[in-house]
Amino acid sequence: MFYHYIGLKDELAFIPFDEPLFDLYYIYGTLLLENDDFSKAEKYLLKALRINLVSSKTILSLADIYKSKTRTYNRFFLYNVDALRFAYKNEDITRSYRNFGFFYVEENQLDIAAAFYDFSLNFNFNKQALGELEYLKSHGINTQMERKEAERIIESKNIQIGVNPFILDTLKFISADLENRKYYRGALYFYRILYDLTKDNLILAKINSIQNRI
Repeated sequence: MFYHYIGLKDELAFIPFDEPLFDLYYIYGTLLLENDDFSKAEKYLLKALRINLVSSKTILSLADIYKSKTRTYNRFFLYNVDALRFAYKNEDITRSYRNFGFFYVEENQLDIAAAFYDFSLNFNFNKQALGELEYLKSHGINTQMERKEAERIIESKNIQIGVNPFILDTLKFISADLENRKYYRGALYFYRILYDLTKDNLILAKINSIQNRI
């Protein structure tokens, strides 16, 4: 994903496994964010992002800073676009869509916001999204819609629908390659991520087959 979307202009520096700098910067940044120290949180989260430019959880934490400390939400919006593009966990995908819902509430486009909150529930059940949908319903907004209608609305805003296809294709390639080379534990790890994203019964069958071989 890094090479596909970011690429290299200079030499790539490798961090030893016994120096978990990304984790330290990310954890410290999120702790600062939870304590509303936005300036220092941004500093350390940006350090984490420099190490892993495609970390959706880091990008979403940065989005939370701009959700809280700015009068306009342009940067908040753009961070969520990037987070959704790189996300390979349901909790990050649904968080991105909830954030878009918040953005359109602030823009007073409540019908658009409802589509994002409703669509987010396809990836992870979340009480916050349900609460926002109840709020919108109390303002006369239709909050029950077919998935295709929600997708139409999201697409009209030029925002990605569901999981990035590049991520799904990459997961399929890596999983199959590891399985073919009989690296079963590695294959199992990536097949499980793929199943969480797709709920594909064929992938589940692969997982069960590999588990029986280990």
